[in-house]
Amino acid sequence: MVLFAPKNACLRFISCSTVELKTTGEPMTATSNIDPVRDALNRHGVFLKKTVLSKLRVMDPHKLTVFEEIGTWFGGTRVADIVAMQKFAAKEITVFFVIECKRVDPEKQWIFLKHYDKRFRVRRETSDANPESTFHRPPESENRVCSEGYEFPAGKDKAADNDPVFKAAAQLSSAFLGFIHRRQKRRFRERYVPILVTTAQLSVVDDWPIVPLATGRLTSELNRTTVTDLVLKHPFPTPTGVESDFRERVPSESWADMFTESIYIVQAESLVSFLRPEFRESLGD
Repeated sequence: MVLFAPKNACLRFISCSTVELKTTGEPMTATSNIDPVRDALNRHGVFLKKTVLSKLRVMDPHKLTVFEEIGTWFGGTRVADIVAMQKFAAKEITVFFVIECKRVDPEKQWIFLKHYDKRFRVRRETSDANPESTFHRPPESENRVCSEGYEFPAGKDKAADNDPVFKAAAQLSSAFLGFIHRRQKRRFRERYVPILVTTAQLSVVDDWPIVPLATGRLTSELNRTTVTDLVLKHPFPTPTGVESDFRERVPSESWADMFTESIYIVQAESLVSFLRPEFRESLGD
């Protein structure tokens, strides 16, 4: 065990598990009370995952079964933070929710722009036949289907940062597709839904005017709508090392949809209401 102490401090061991810290001059500052291990784990986001896991386990324990840290393979080793499963025995269908958790500092937001095509994939499906997909085109009043997201603020005088959202979506896509990849050709029908849970405040930019091509800059007011969930259409091509991508065998998909994953992004405090029974039942129909 490594112990950190101010330069002017001495340590006196009280027992095998207790250490008393006494200063020999200057008083300890407020920052001395910060637990560096706790701070490091908070920055990682592990407690968000653990709390989401706990919430899901008690949300509907007779129907929803929850698993943690599920390993998969899709061009490399992948791990899903959480997989939740609900069986619909009468229809011989099982629905899997593959969940990734991302903690974001409280002062940061994720801002999304709408996709020009609001048709999105509701779920993927496999069975002993070819894989399938189900799509939906929401009415304009409910359209929260997005093409890209940016983290703001990214730092003083810096552009809004696309990397955090893009990397989180890519990480979930790889674990999600790896999970499906390992479960192909099962006898019964299985359906799969990817969910990215985040502490970031979410907003969607409303329609914006065409900007001058000479500058590419928007000078008019930017209107945004705060939301608790949205859909991100994230491009994810076949990784190197995957010789056979099951997505190429979906007969009903266009080439534009084939390698694009529709990811539900949900604000953490709204996850339980998002996974309401009506939504889960609709996926099992």
